[in-house]
Amino acid sequence: LDERKGHIFLLEAAISAIMNGIMISITVVGSGTDLLNEDILPTSLYETRLIDSCHKFRLLGGSLNALGHVSDSHFATLLDSSDVVVFPSLYEGFGLPVSEAVMVGLPVIASDLFPIREQLELFDCHDRVLLVPPGDSYALSLAILNYARGFGPFRVNPDSLASNFDRWTWSKAAASIIDQLNITISKPHV
Repeated sequence: LDERKGHIFLLEAAISAIMNGIMISITVVGSGTDLLNEDILPTSLYETRLIDSCHKFRLLGGSLNALGHVSDSHFATLLDSSDVVVFPSLYEGFGLPVSEAVMVGLPVIASDLFPIREQLELFDCHDRVLLVPPGDSYALSLAILNYARGFGPFRVNPDSLASNFDRWTWSKAAASIIDQLNITISKPHV
């Protein structure tokens, strides 16, 4: 259970949404997430908070399906059956699930991180993703509530976005990262 993935913030936001009358079903995937289905003995304060939040979420009527690692085909099926992808990471090198969700026409609520903003620029799809400050459960909850109440991006046919993805290449992604590194390196250190 990787703390940087922000699962705790998703659960805290989902609890808030339930308390505001929005019933939520969450499916989480990724290495170790299947442990959320079991009563594990926490080994850190983070795991204690996470397990407590899982229990509270379920007690309030939320549905949590924690699958662990899934195959590419299973992931595609999960995307097809989802209403929205929530990506609450605190840190990401690239954030591929955001791209995968946008490419199939799903709306996304994601942490406002450089790699995510970079993808929005490369794909010209700012209107498909709601960005929230990383680690801000309250802002994430508001984004989820707004989405559930019909404010935010809607699912679209992926064909309508096809031209956006023709612009993206690994070369452009690498050039963007190099540019960002050069900016970071050239800033004076205090």
